[in-house]
Amino acid sequence: MISAIIALIDQNFTQSTGKKPTLRGSSNHGEKALKNLRIEKLFEIVALSELLVNLKKANSTLKFALCNGGLSGKKLVLQSAPGLADLTKSHIRVAITGQPHFATIWTNVEFFGHSHQVTGINLPGSYHEADVVMLDTNAHGGGVAPVRPPADSVMLMIECKYLDILPKAVLRTMLGLRRELSLLSNQQPTSLAPFLNGAAGAAAAGLANALPVNPGSHVIFCYPNHYGFYPISDWQAPGKVYGIEFWPL
Repeated sequence: MISAIIALIDQNFTQSTGKKPTLRGSSNHGEKALKNLRIEKLFEIVALSELLVNLKKANSTLKFALCNGGLSGKKLVLQSAPGLADLTKSHIRVAITGQPHFATIWTNVEFFGHSHQVTGINLPGSYHEADVVMLDTNAHGGGVAPVRPPADSVMLMIECKYLDILPKAVLRTMLGLRRELSLLSNQQPTSLAPFLNGAAGAAAAGLANALPVNPGSHVIFCYPNHYGFYPISDWQAPGKVYGIEFWPL
């Protein structure tokens, strides 16, 4: 199972970036490091790589640049515990060819929910972790200090669950995350939509869709496809009302 997941990560990164990732060195250190990760963390990397693939499908001119401390590089060190969006740490910049980057992608970053915007209280209940998150260029407020970005700067977030059984509590979590990012609204383009010009495949096409939320951000639940349709089929109706997307991986 671990080797199959590593192969999928390799394939997805190669497909989206046009370059073979450095997952295996001459002594296989990269692969060994991945094999030491828990399956749940590997699944988050699969979700990240799937996001890159779907973004590329939605706009073939998108470019992804790996940044380590503001410098381009080949080594991706993924944050594995909840933390801040820190520009001195590994992240991925997203740009349209020939233009400045318009977004950054991170793993395991905490963001402030809309409840924090209302109360101004900085307590653990005011912020939430995103397994994968795509932030706009306003996330750092023009500075370089590590931040918990505000909900308004979240263009897209992914929650991943690799479980033997998907309990209904997962759906409640997704509905809560959606509410902390946006208010229910009329259908409107998302903040990501202007950067996408076409899509092939349901998941990629969904990234360009209008959603019934304001601000217009994507909330995506990634789950292993061995579940088939259940229980996700039971969750799609409330998910659709609030603009939650489901990606089987």
